[in-house]
Amino acid sequence: MTLFETAEEVLRSKNGLRILAEIAKGKKRFNELQRVFGSSATLTLRLRELERLELIGRVMEIREDNPTRRKPAVICYVVTPKGAKVAKLYQQFKMSLSELLSKP
Repeated sequence: MTLFETAEEVLRSKNGLRILAEIAKGKKRFNELQRVFGSSATLTLRLRELERLELIGRVMEIREDNPTRRKPAVICYVVTPKGAKVAKLYQQFKMSLSELLSKP
C-alpha cells in the first residue's frame, strides 16, 4: 500500500488523523487518548486500524517508580516512521487550509 493510499484510508475514518496527530506529539497511553477523543469502543477501533496500517505501534514501559507494583508495566502508543510522514502531511494540510481560508 502506498503512503497516499494509507493516508486516504485514514482520512475516511472518523478521528483517524486526529488520533494519529495526537500520538505523533509524543507517546500516549490509552486513557490519555480517551480523555481527548471519548468513546473507548471507537477509539479502540481506530487504534487497531492505525496499527494495521503500520502508522502506530505499541510499546511496553516498565514503571520502576510504582511503589505498589500492581501495574509494573504500561502500554503506550507511539508513531511509526510511516505514521510520522502521514501526520506531517496532515499538519501541513491544516496549515495550508487555515491560510487559504483566512485570506479574503
